[in-house]
Amino acid sequence: MNLQKLQMEVAKRDFRGEIDQEKIDPKVIDNLVWLGAEIGKLQSLAIHKKRAAGNIDPEFLGEIGKHLGDLLFFAAMLARGYGLSLDEIVKNNLRHVDKLIAAGKIPNSK
Repeated sequence: MNLQKLQMEVAKRDFRGEIDQEKIDPKVIDNLVWLGAEIGKLQSLAIHKKRAAGNIDPEFLGEIGKHLGDLLFFAAMLARGYGLSLDEIVKNNLRHVDKLIAAGKIPNSK
């Protein structure tokens, strides 16, 4: 599924109703809270796995996938709330990361 399709599917499931894109709508801000919660869950899973220092099992991968899916859902809702395209966001982010790599600010895995 591409990002544009994801945004269309999220719009079908968006339980918040219509979003006022002319002002900061509290319904949109809620998505920031949910994004933060999902990031916290991913961080907790990663710390727990690091402490356990065990092999990565299918259950762990399933949990990571579930929370990444939630994160994508809420990111798509947030983008929709502000009238932004996830495709454009990702393209711009990749250009930004390329600049950071070129400047030596983040390592390149090549």
